[in-house]
Amino acid sequence: MNNKQLTKKVELNRKRYRELKKLDHNQMQNFISNIYLEGYREGLKGSSSVRPEDIYTVLIATKGIGEGKAQAAMEKITPLFEVLQGNEKE
Repeated sequence: MNNKQLTKKVELNRKRYRELKKLDHNQMQNFISNIYLEGYREGLKGSSSVRPEDIYTVLIATKGIGEGKAQAAMEKITPLFEVLQGNEKE
């Protein structure tokens, strides 16, 4: 999604601006949280193309990184993907 599509999707016209000005603290917090979560989910969709196996392949192919270092790196990287996949299901 490019910037032009994003601005059309989340349009801030004069009417919407006036509505936002009238929100109380909790309403504004909910509004901002919803925008954040929408963006976060869109980001997760875009990041799903890289898998831990792909990272491992690149590490092994890198000069100076052997099997041991690659395995140690993967022990740190793999849990990050598990966390992302867990959040993606929510």
